Amino acid sequence: MKSIVHFGLALTGAGLCACQEIQEKNYELKARIVDETGSPVDSATVVGARMELLPNSPIPTTKNVRVEALSDSKGLALLRFRSIPTPGGVAIHKDGYYSSFYRVSWNSGPKEGSADLDAILKPSKNPIPMIVHPSTGFILREIGVEYAFDLELGGLLPPHGNGVHADILAKLEGTRVDHGPDQDEDIDFRVSLRFSNPADGFSEFPVQPRDGATGSAFMSDYMAPEAGYHGTIGLSAVWGKFRIPAKEWERKHELERIGYYFRVRSKTDEDGRIVSAHYGKIYGSVQLVPGRTRKVYHESPLEAAVSMQEVYFNPTPNDRNVECDTKVNLLQKLDQYGEKFRVSRP
Repeated sequence: MKSIVHFGLALTGAGLCACQEIQEKNYELKARIVDETGSPVDSATVVGARMELLPNSPIPTTKNVRVEALSDSKGLALLRFRSIPTPGGVAIHKDGYYSSFYRVSWNSGPKEGSADLDAILKPSKNPIPMIVHPSTGFILREIGVEYAFDLELGGLLPPHGNGVHADILAKLEGTRVDHGPDQDEDIDFRVSLRFSNPADGFSEFPVQPRDGATGSAFMSDYMAPEAGYHGTIGLSAVWGKFRIPAKEWERKHELERIGYYFRVRSKTDEDGRIVSAHYGKIYGSVQLVPGRTRKVYHESPLEAAVSMQEVYFNPTPNDRNVECDTKVNLLQKLDQYGEKFRVSRP
């Protein structure tokens, strides 16, 4: 399964400082490509780009030129080229596998321009159509009111929306201090996302944000776990005097690197064993976003909102498969407006 992705490569036609002497250097990348079991993957294409200096240009200018190499029976590939410093990264493709992307740290000193890379290609096994919400979430209009959200339909339950199943429950707590119509407010909000069934829950796994992703495009396991789910996600949002910008950025970046498996609508027998449940995953971040504070510009009817990116819901009960077929999004069958929502990651 080959995807066409441009990753970490220099901008075409980038102007370079004319006051510096510009020289091409030799680069050599030794890549070892294996599958998730550690077995070598042959005939995988390692794709990079070199920056070629354009001749007869009034100022030093470069263009990107594709370079590539194939892995052998031992999974080894050697990529050699000359380039203006410094190439950024490589993409690795093979039909029947999910593409992987890597930044390359080139050596300096005696081995300048060389690098070794261990890469993993995950095979496509059993991708299934799923209900995928590229972006979803729900509004918290009032503090202290409990809201119920349907992960499958992507909507709140009545009286706030047309959802059917109370998969996630949320109640906003905290304070908002209003300083007038043209002043920023002070906000200190928190919310716990919890579930309506005792056996439901979230299970965390690491992901990569889209800007600068490394590793496989297929970031989750093939199956959601059988156990290890916990009952809540705690979120917070601050503004004004409660806000410490550096910590806010740290928290935001941390959330962008956490994905979640989820189990909802769980039914158990008298011994507490799961007899029925629905499973899925969330690739993107889950965040609490406060309503905009400077009311002279943004008159907001809401206190806050819970934002969720890339939610994948398996509609088949008791099926833990979360390997998504990117050619089909079952959300179209649920959407009353017939909108087309593309699935970009498996």
